[in-house]
Amino acid sequence: MLIQQLRQMESDGIVRRIVHHQVPPKVEYGLTDGGQALCPALDAILKWAASRDDVADANDCGPTSCASATRVNQKISSPIMVLAAP
Repeated sequence: MLIQQLRQMESDGIVRRIVHHQVPPKVEYGLTDGGQALCPALDAILKWAASRDDVADANDCGPTSCASATRVNQKISSPIMVLAAP
C-alpha cells in the first residue's frame, strides 16, 4: 500500500524517486518543488486538526508543520527506502 501511494505521488509530480543499485536495495524519495508547494496547505490542515479537541491526543506525537515533517524525514533510512527533503 505504501509503495502504491509513493508511486502515485511520483506520477503526480509530488515526490521524486532515486534508486541506488546496491545491496541491500536502497530507494530515496524526496519532495519535488511541486511537493514543497503543498506545504502551506498541509500546514493549514495540521493546524486545523490540532485545534480539534477530539483528536488532540493523536496529534501530540506528530509534527506540527509540513516543514518540520520534511526536516524529520531527511535522515530516516531503511534497507528499502530513505525519505529525504531536497
